[in-house]
Amino acid sequence: MKGHVHHIIPKYWFKKNPEFLFFQNCEENLIYLTQEEHLLAHKILYKLKKNPQDLGAIYLLQKKRSEAILQYKRLGAQAVHKIQKQNNQTFWNNEWQKQNALKSMAKSNAYETRSKGGKKGGYNRNVNRIITVKDKILFYFNKKPFLCVFNCKTGGDIQRILMKAHATNLKRVSPLLTGKRQSAYG
Repeated sequence: MKGHVHHIIPKYWFKKNPEFLFFQNCEENLIYLTQEEHLLAHKILYKLKKNPQDLGAIYLLQKKRSEAILQYKRLGAQAVHKIQKQNNQTFWNNEWQKQNALKSMAKSNAYETRSKGGKKGGYNRNVNRIITVKDKILFYFNKKPFLCVFNCKTGGDIQRILMKAHATNLKRVSPLLTGKRQSAYG
């Protein structure tokens, strides 16, 4: 029978219990399942244990590779953050900042990289940028979608513009464009 190999006791359990590591790939801990059964097994495990690794497995079995990669990247980032926090290597630690600054300045192109830094990102990154559906950014105002072009530097500026907007159901836009729109009251 060709199928998926599923660990009855999940692999992530053995990381917390290394004394039982010899049992991880034993025949008694492995079962062969169809893809549908394997997906169902991970859904049940995720529902019971809420382990994010099961969610990643669900995405992979559903052929949602990009979501699975994002899930595993998130897990990796959380693991690195936990280790750095234990070692007091966080952004808020002055000594750690000094060490990273020395490493950064030791590079041959350090000054060019740093001079470009303020121009590429931050406030200037989205100035005069057209936000489209492809960006997966959609603004809603009064439960209606907006496709917008903003000349703003901050999210607060965008919010102020949206708060001034009034959503209307227009049947004809041309009178607005030509400036010949008349009010309903004469």
